[in-house]
Amino acid sequence: MSKVKVQITLEDTLLNSLDSYCKKNYINRSAALSFMASQFLMQQQLIDSLSDLSYAIKVCAEKGELDSETEKKVKEFELLAKMVTGNR
Repeated sequence: MSKVKVQITLEDTLLNSLDSYCKKNYINRSAALSFMASQFLMQQQLIDSLSDLSYAIKVCAEKGELDSETEKKVKEFELLAKMVTGNR
C-alpha cells in the first residue's frame, strides 16, 4: 500500500491537543491522524450497517427466517462489529 503526502489545516487548539496525544503515546502526527481516520471511518461504516441489521431483524420477525441477501447483510455487520471491537 503506497502512502500519499497531504496537507491539512487545523485550528491551533486542535493541533495542540493532537501534539499532546502524540507525545503521550510516542507516535508522530501522521501515525496518529492515520489511525484516527481509519478508526473513524470504520465506526461510520458500522453505524451505517446498523440500518441493514435493523432491516434484517424486521425481515426475520415478519417471515420467521432470513433470505440469503439479508443473511449476507447480517454477516457483513458481524464482520464490521468484530473489526471495530478487535474481536477477530
